[in-house]
Amino acid sequence: LNSNLMRKILLFIIITLNVQILFAQYDYVQINLEFADNKTQFGKYRISMYKNLDSCFVGIKHNPVLDNTAPETWLKRDHDTILDIDESSFINIVEKCINLPSREIILGTNPTNPLLPCAGVNLEINIIGQKIEYNIYSPSEDTKERGLEEFYEVCRDIIELSGMKPKKFL
Repeated sequence: LNSNLMRKILLFIIITLNVQILFAQYDYVQINLEFADNKTQFGKYRISMYKNLDSCFVGIKHNPVLDNTAPETWLKRDHDTILDIDESSFINIVEKCINLPSREIILGTNPTNPLLPCAGVNLEINIIGQKIEYNIYSPSEDTKERGLEEFYEVCRDIIELSGMKPKKFL
């Protein structure tokens, strides 16, 4: 392919992605963050951020260790707690997620010593039915060296927005 055609294809892809994001106005965006409470062994959490009409919400689902034998408990998408959040906080998190540097995150997925018990963090970004998912072990371990600063910041901000303390989980 010649360089002129490559530029046109690249421009078309960029414009298409921007139109999808602008068209959605974040109405069809959902951010899910799942993580285990490995420090206290008190189960798993899922935080979901979404917009419904003119309101933005954070839903928190907790699955205690005692219920881990019942997978249907974890698979249910209802939340234990739902919090209203302001739209600017929601948009701030969505834009940070959209701008995550995938290449750096992929290169930094492995911790220095993967044999040690570590906390896995799963960040899922859904936009108009399309999904990007990052599953990172120990994002707080060697964060800068692994190029995970922006990923860690997004996870921290989501946990803080839900009213929990990031240091307890990350």
